Amino acid sequence: MVQQTSIQPSAPWLRLDVDDSDWTDAEVSSLVRWYHQMLLIRRFEEKVLDLANAGLVHGPAHASIGQEATAVGAMSVLGTGDRINGTHRAHHQVLAKLVNAQTPGGFDPLHDAFNPGMQGSVRGLMAEIMGLMSGYCGGRGGSMHMRDDASGIPGTSAIIGGNLPHAAGYALADKLLGTGNISVAFFGDGTMMAGPAYEAMNIAALYRLPVIFFAENNLYAVSTHIN
Repeated sequence: MVQQTSIQPSAPWLRLDVDDSDWTDAEVSSLVRWYHQMLLIRRFEEKVLDLANAGLVHGPAHASIGQEATAVGAMSVLGTGDRINGTHRAHHQVLAKLVNAQTPGGFDPLHDAFNPGMQGSVRGLMAEIMGLMSGYCGGRGGSMHMRDDASGIPGTSAIIGGNLPHAAGYALADKLLGTGNISVAFFGDGTMMAGPAYEAMNIAALYRLPVIFFAENNLYAVSTHIN
């Protein structure tokens, strides 16, 4: 008789939940800083949509309104050497990574003003989205192809599922070089329909790569609903 054996995936699949103790145990200064970053992203995205409606954004402008917390939370534990990438909807992740790379230790948003580097991060990203020469990619990347290697952003991708193999590649390089850095690939629920996503996860599990696949279930998937 055929025997059945339950098989567990090689890579861990985790669900994270918080309760009241997580809020009460958190440092107030950290909560204030995270809220400040979330508000920055929200106002940034609102301005992007205003500019797009005025015809000043050439090409699509996929806003991340409602997803600010995921980006801020993830970036709060990443270093400048850790690398991220995202999809066509990645303004929030890129902005948080850029600003964090320029934020000095002990920064207090209640009392400290943005330094020139932090201001430049916001202006440079907005300029890139508007297609201006002062943008991070000289305006050629636009809203969906954002890059700043110095901040740990090798590039976002408009191809659904195309960024996960890239992140696995970054992670393989870090493992071979022994840098101790990690990579994070951000994607939405729609990416779960793309074959390359699973291929990247399989390779990452096989070679034990230092990479995190971060799914933002924003319910925007067009073809197949999560249910």
